[in-house]
Amino acid sequence: MPALEALLTADETVAVREAAAWALGRVGGGDATRALNAARENEGESLVRDAIEVGLMMGR
Repeated sequence: MPALEALLTADETVAVREAAAWALGRVGGGDATRALNAARENEGESLVRDAIEVGLMMGR
């Protein structure tokens, strides 16, 4: 899971960050939710923010 979190927070490619958010949502659990919530605070791209929201909904 640390690799997905690193991709979500640091990769330059929007599609990679979007896919990492989706994957974290599929994995689910407390660590994934924390990573998604933290990324939501700093993400500037609307596509990635949308993927983060979907990931959070999937993890419920």
